[in-house]
Amino acid sequence: MSDTLLDYAQPFIDRVPHDHGPEELRKALLIASGVWNAVVAERGDIDRAVAFVARILTEESQKPLPRELLVAIGALAVRKLAQFCYDDRIVVGVKVYRAGDELRVLAAWRPAR
Repeated sequence: MSDTLLDYAQPFIDRVPHDHGPEELRKALLIASGVWNAVVAERGDIDRAVAFVARILTEESQKPLPRELLVAIGALAVRKLAQFCYDDRIVVGVKVYRAGDELRVLAAWRPAR
């Protein structure tokens, strides 16, 4: 799942500053995995998945999401359907750690119910 999540989230990760550390990458991957899971849970209904993720992030930050973030969330939802529609795993954990000069990602998953 780690490689799949990184591949899926790459356009979103590209928006993170180039000199990002583990925590910035983890935050980006958590948002991406939330979009992934919402698309799976909503059985491909992009509008409902995006609305769900936006609502959760808005509640968490207690302020409206920037338009750029909403657009990026929508793009991730479309990407999930377009390129990863066959994969219905649910991401249940994301860990990012430093190994020497590299950042490594471990993503845990479970089957969709």
